[in-house]
Parts: sequence; C-alpha cells; structure tokens
Amino acid sequence: MIVPTLLLISTFFGQEITVRNNGEGPLPAGHPVSLRIDSGPAPVFITHRGKTIATRLLKREQLWFKTREIIGHGKTDSNYTLHSGTPKTPAGETVFALFEDFSGATNPFGMDGGGTFARKNERLVIHDFPEESSALSPARLRLKTTSLPQNFSLSLDLECETRKPGYAKYGIEILFRREAVPPGKLRKRIAAGVAQLGSDSWEIREGATQELIRIGAPALEQVAAALESTDAEVRWRAEHVLREIRAGGAWPGIVAGFEVDHAEIRPVAFTWRIGRTTNRMRHVPRGSIRVHIEIRRDQDGYVTLSRDGGTPTLPVKLMGEVEEIHLYGHQDVPGSSTLSVDNILLRRFLDEEARPSVTLTRSKK
Repeated sequence: MIVPTLLLISTFFGQEITVRNNGEGPLPAGHPVSLRIDSGPAPVFITHRGKTIATRLLKREQLWFKTREIIGHGKTDSNYTLHSGTPKTPAGETVFALFEDFSGATNPFGMDGGGTFARKNERLVIHDFPEESSALSPARLRLKTTSLPQNFSLSLDLECETRKPGYAKYGIEILFRREAVPPGKLRKRIAAGVAQLGSDSWEIREGATQELIRIGAPALEQVAAALESTDAEVRWRAEHVLREIRAGGAWPGIVAGFEVDHAEIRPVAFTWRIGRTTNRMRHVPRGSIRVHIEIRRDQDGYVTLSRDGGTPTLPVKLMGEVEEIHLYGHQDVPGSSTLSVDNILLRRFLDEEARPSVTLTRSKK
C-alpha cells in the first residue's frame, strides 16, 4: 500500500517535484498527495509535463494535488514543477472526492428532506428539521458526490447555536451497502411482523417484536414507517425494535455527532458509533457548541474517529462498501437550535504509519 508524506520546500519556485512510490504495488493515477510550502501570500501552482493541474491549498501551507500517471513499485515521476503565479484553473478537475467551504453557490446536500436552510458567513445554516423526524429516526440529508472512496478521510465542522430549551441531535452518518430491498418473502415476513405489533394478543405482539429484532438491519425501513402509527403501543414497540437493531452488530455504519440538552449528560453529549462499538461522553462547550470531526477508514478497513484534532479512537475494523453519507438532525422543539456546517473534506486515505510511503522531493533544474 502507498501513502503520501509531507515535505517542506522553500520559497524558491520553478523547481522539480518528484513523487516516489515506495509501496509494494503500483501507485495509481489520481492518488492525492500533498507537500508543505512556505510561499507567504504569493499564489503557486503545479504543472505536469508542462500542463497545469488542479491544486488545493489548505491551512495556507498544505498544497494538495493528484498523481497524473501510474507509478510502478520503486519508480518515480519527476515531471511535476512548482511555480509562482496565478494560473487558469483546469476545467472540471478536482483534487478531492469532495471539498466544500460554502464560499460559492454550490450545495453538497440533497434538500428534498424538508427543513429550512440558509447561507450565512460562508456556512450552511439549518434552522429546523422536518417535524416527522424522531430521535431514533432523524431527518437525513444525503451528501451528493460522484465518488465514494472506500478508504477515506471525512472531516467537517459542526456548530450549534441554542435558542431555547429542547433536546436536539446532529451529526454525520456513513452507511455501508446492504441489500436495498429484502427478497420478496422476507419483505412479506417483515410486513406481517410490523402489522402484528398492533395485535390484541400480548403474546403475538411480543413475538413479532422479537422476530423483527432477530431479522435486524433489513427490517429498518419498514419498522421505521411504523413510527407514524396512530397506535401508541405500535409506536413504542417500533422504537424499541429500532433501538435494539441499532444497538446490535448487524447495523452497518458509522455515526458521529452531538446531543444538546441530553437527559443524562448535559449540556452536550458527544456521541459516536462504529458498527457495534459505541460511546457517549460529556462535551463542555466554550461559547457556541462547535465540533470538528474527522473519520478515517484505512485500506485494511480499520476506522478511527477524532474530535477537535484530539487523539483518535482505537481502531475498529468495519468491512463492506460505503453506500451513502448523510447529515442528520432532529429537534424535539422545532427551532430550539440551529446547526451550521462548514469545511467538508472527503478524500482517499491510507494509513501513514503502518504502510510504505510516497516521498515528495525537490531538486534544482
């Protein structure tokens, strides 16, 4: 496997950049790599074989670009050159799978789920979520991206401003592919179980509840629909089934976010889950509630999560294909708080400590 490392280069430009593949296999074209620069306010750009390529400068010193050609094991590509100046950005080229700082007019989320949205101070601000959402089944806004790398780093900033008392939960959710529509017989079995949640017989209601829990993740969609039932016990049992399924190992996903005015942990509970591994801890905000979240999954399927640049969690192995990424939210009291989203970055990721590296070097021409 191959990973990029950083190299500090000086303010002298028109210099060669060498990408060396020290990995055991070929380094594919399109792999994101970065180097540290000390250019001050002067703009810079990179060419490959004389053609300008897309770059992205982060934190005023990390210059990212993608490899243009396959590099074999132990081989190099020295056809990159660093220049000073402002080039014409290559049309249609991007460095990351997704980068959004809300400085333009684009919006990476599907807005068909309802709610009230606005742009303010280069952030996406969500004032309220659909009232039909619940703590167990929050509203979800799908992240629109043309590619979902299977080994990835996903980071974003979430900020919450409370306006009045009321429980609310916000965060990011990564779902792994499962059978979208269960086989016909299983769907009928699930539908029968959901219908039996409202039976006059306690034994039938209880048996249906346990059967749906045993079925697990394939029943989530049909059971969630029962939360809208006019029967209070059906709603209660549907909530119980959903809670039990998501507490078990069958739930395929990653969740990270926070809960405001949590009944047990106040003022804010930071929560996360990787498959069956879950945790909740107190988060004491200073001023507004602002959290920087980064989720990483390496090429071997090990997932870690960090908050505000702190120490990552212990790695948890989670296999499967990433299917969708959602921003989620729920408010018990509509309009009790607002959520701001900023600096979303999704890129391919490889474990930098345990794997061979790609080195970036500079030599005078």
